[in-house]
Amino acid sequence: MDFKTQKEMINFSKKVFSSEVVNYIFVLHGGNLLYNYTQIYRKNKPVNIFYNKISKTTMVFEKTTEGVIIFPIYWTDEYAAGLIPESENSLNSALPDAILDEQNKTIKQHINEFDNPILIKYYFKK
Repeated sequence: MDFKTQKEMINFSKKVFSSEVVNYIFVLHGGNLLYNYTQIYRKNKPVNIFYNKISKTTMVFEKTTEGVIIFPIYWTDEYAAGLIPESENSLNSALPDAILDEQNKTIKQHINEFDNPILIKYYFKK
């Protein structure tokens, strides 16, 4: 596709992410010994898909049970590490106080715009 202006390209991207052009797009993928993972965008929302290789079950969700939006980019068998994307306006949607201990709440309170990138470790329940 040939775009004449940057505005045309941005408008097309918005249509893609809002599912006007295609139903969904793959954004992230990864995995470890236990899980295969992908994240798709559908109607401007991230949808996470985990496939458990042992139990052969699939989990599909926009947010974790704790209400967290995740964006994992690095995987180990113990945890996944993720970024808070620039499009995420609020640190609270990716890292709510309810899931933090006092030490991490203090760290979060001192984060400012110059601390980019912010990495979050997501630990897998055993």
